[in-house]
Amino acid sequence: MGKECVVFGCTNRDTDKQLGLKFHRIPKNEPRRALWLKAIRRQDPASGKDWAPGDEGARVCSDHFIKGKIV
Repeated sequence: MGKECVVFGCTNRDTDKQLGLKFHRIPKNEPRRALWLKAIRRQDPASGKDWAPGDEGARVCSDHFIKGKIV
């Protein structure tokens, strides 16, 4: 199975072969992970609560990062 972006409404997948598009795993480090999940602002459709990734394969595509900014 290919990689796909978990940001709500984003349809980017690695199978699209978009030049320069990269996929970044959601960090395991809890403080950084919390920041990413807050920035994603995704909710579970069943419960309405904040979404949490269910597996280690959850990724965010590079379209959702500020280009050229090193953090």
